[in-house]
Amino acid sequence: MKHEIKIPAGCNVKFSIENGMAITEIEGCETIKLGENSVDEPKFKENDIVYLNSVQSVMIFDHLDDSDVIHTKCFYSTLQNKLSTKTINVCGKMRLATESEKQLLYDKLKERCLMFDGENVVRWRAEPDNIYYGVDSDGVMNDEESCDVLDDIRYKNGNYFPTYKMADAFQKQYIELLNNFHKNL
Repeated sequence: MKHEIKIPAGCNVKFSIENGMAITEIEGCETIKLGENSVDEPKFKENDIVYLNSVQSVMIFDHLDDSDVIHTKCFYSTLQNKLSTKTINVCGKMRLATESEKQLLYDKLKERCLMFDGENVVRWRAEPDNIYYGVDSDGVMNDEESCDVLDDIRYKNGNYFPTYKMADAFQKQYIELLNNFHKNL
């Protein structure tokens, strides 16, 4: 048996076989050409995660203004390996990001202790029952997020990290800051 499917340009296609069935997944087909006012252009909404081909960037879409300036909540440029929260002014084709492109953006946010909560880019916080790291009087420690007062205090004070390595780096900088403070009294 043979089936032909015409795949629009710019789409990502994945094939797999499950239980004797051929599965075809097509992602990222909605595109918009900025600067053209076509009635069939899909409209992206706030908080959509999109990919902009012209600058090879994954971004959290905020809005498109009357001058075709894309306003973002953040974007990650794969060309420059740079995460930014600035608005960018570009033209080109924009489409919904694939799952792997979204994950790339989430991973880059996590590297900077940030995450996207569905509405805003905020500091990273562990899901309930997951581990986070901090610093106490004995050095770097880990704790399970239980959404209690102590977790809230650590989070609000900034003593809350996704990795041991980040907590350790924080501890070293904190100790250096305290030593310098006391030297200058």
